[in-house]
Amino acid sequence: MSENPEMILCEGHGEQPPSFVCLHLAESQPDDATIGFHWNCEGGDLLANCDACEAHAGDDGFLADDYFEENFVVICRSCFIEMAGANGVSSGAITEAEAAAQAGAA
Repeated sequence: MSENPEMILCEGHGEQPPSFVCLHLAESQPDDATIGFHWNCEGGDLLANCDACEAHAGDDGFLADDYFEENFVVICRSCFIEMAGANGVSSGAITEAEAAAQAGAA
């Protein structure tokens, strides 16, 4: 575990901020058929889910807490950015979303 409670320790990237992805994305491989990549940075946390999980979102666009707890895992920010890039999302778009979320929190 990381010394900083707001950071996680990734084997490949070292100490990083946490991000969240659905199990389907976490288990997918870059050369697999696309399963969708719906992401956001609500509240400053990077989160992504596949098409199948997106179908479980409520009318407000959010997933129920129990669904999230059962179907999502923590990965590091750098792993998230690599996964996003493999799904056509630029690191610049992620950085902009993080900056906007941080500005909104200030």
